[in-house]
Amino acid sequence: MRAKYIFTIAILSICAIFVFGKTIVQANNAMAGHDSDRQMYGFAWSSNIGWISFNNCTDVTTCPGTSYGVSINPTSGNLSGYAWSSNVGWISFNIGEFTSNDLAVCGTKCQPNMSSTGKFSGWAKTISGSDGSSGWNGLIALSSDSDGDSNSWGFNANLATGIVTGYAWGGNVVGWISASSCSTSDCSGANDYHVSIMPAISTLTTPDCTIPAGASSCSTTVTWNTTDPVGAYSLTSNYHKADSSSYYKPDGSSGLQAFTISFGSETFHLSQNINGIDSIDVATSTANATCQSGSTWNGTICASSYPYVSLFANPTNVPKNGTSNLTWTSNLDSSYSCVPGSGLWQNPTKSEPANLAYPPGENTKPITENTTFTIQCTKGGTTIVSNSVVVSVITPQPPTVTLTATPPSFNSAGGTSTLSWLSPNATSCSAPTWTSNTAPNSNAQVSLPPATDSIGYTNSYTMTCSNTYGSGSDTVTITVGPQICPNGLHGIDNNGDGKIDCGDDSCHTDNDHTNPATCKKVVKPIFKEF
Repeated sequence: MRAKYIFTIAILSICAIFVFGKTIVQANNAMAGHDSDRQMYGFAWSSNIGWISFNNCTDVTTCPGTSYGVSINPTSGNLSGYAWSSNVGWISFNIGEFTSNDLAVCGTKCQPNMSSTGKFSGWAKTISGSDGSSGWNGLIALSSDSDGDSNSWGFNANLATGIVTGYAWGGNVVGWISASSCSTSDCSGANDYHVSIMPAISTLTTPDCTIPAGASSCSTTVTWNTTDPVGAYSLTSNYHKADSSSYYKPDGSSGLQAFTISFGSETFHLSQNINGIDSIDVATSTANATCQSGSTWNGTICASSYPYVSLFANPTNVPKNGTSNLTWTSNLDSSYSCVPGSGLWQNPTKSEPANLAYPPGENTKPITENTTFTIQCTKGGTTIVSNSVVVSVITPQPPTVTLTATPPSFNSAGGTSTLSWLSPNATSCSAPTWTSNTAPNSNAQVSLPPATDSIGYTNSYTMTCSNTYGSGSDTVTITVGPQICPNGLHGIDNNGDGKIDCGDDSCHTDNDHTNPATCKKVVKPIFKEF
């Protein structure tokens, strides 16, 4: 019987190639523009139907031939796109292509998804088997949770390596689908195969810095850029990692942050999913702090026998109209005086003995643009040494908000959907109509009642988040499908009582079908197979 199914489906998949091909290429070309979506690639194996390709790409940069693939939204974890089998054709991970018959099978667990721990759930479907003409509905369960099986199985991704392992179940036709032949950390064998999640393409730049004479540290400005801006990120270092006060969340797809580092080297880590179970590094970079020429590290400071003055600003990056604190130190004696030079000094005529170390320092005037501050140490009206520091103005941004619903749609029975929101640069969030949770990165559940008519309904949910610089919001819409009569027809309200009338294929004006009449009949949509 399985051979008969395979033969029938193979014929259908050949037909599907020609018509679906262009549509799928267009869909995946459009999908490629979503830099926030994480692409999957590699091959899974079924002993019934052979290889299943998850992407035309063989690695992050090599993508020959027709464009297609399965991708994961990094915020919601929802899967979308297409995989390919030479035996059964296109395999869809798009919940929007599920028919009412499909939804009746998978219920409230249809949406294919990967959780923050790497566990897969939901269903995929083969296009060629979706009409059930071969005696098979084409559905593929990604885990036992979705299938209702008491045994535990399913696809799982190792978030550190990106390798997917485990099994999915495609019924008697497809059988068990193996995601990998190897372990979660090593797939280097000549005969190994596996499905993987492409890592985020991220860069992290940490310039070296020079410690002024008489000082013990210097400041470096760390910059980052990532193709996966949606989701929570952390920027830490080997020195600051255990210090919660230095735990910094980058905002958006790029940015900068000043760090003070001590003599030696410090490695910085750009990590993803800090609010999930696992946190993985997507980029690392090392900055080196060395002593200024003419000085040497004595275990405490960069000491110098030559005259010097060192000027420091804290912070070195400020918002527009912000202020910074200026301090200095030198190895000159009291016969020298140190006075402000260029810059927006609060007291530009200040004159202090050079041998006076000057914390707590002096605050600047409000800074509106990148400004260089200079200090000069003089003797007898002659400048002996000087030094400078630059304070940069950055533009703070109001928060960005990403709100997703899992699942985003239901059949007529309704159900419970989890709304998840991420706003890494927000201080608080608010959606009083549907949750009391005000955390910037969290989730809440909402219940959708059953549909009571032949139209169904949609509910919209909005989350608004704010910080010192403004607010942002995002809205998601959840759909509950129309009621379906037992005979497969959409019912209609023939008698105006607000309830649908589920008659036979003839149309009636009442519920007990004793008074047939001519009226508009709403038929079940036809899902064409190409």
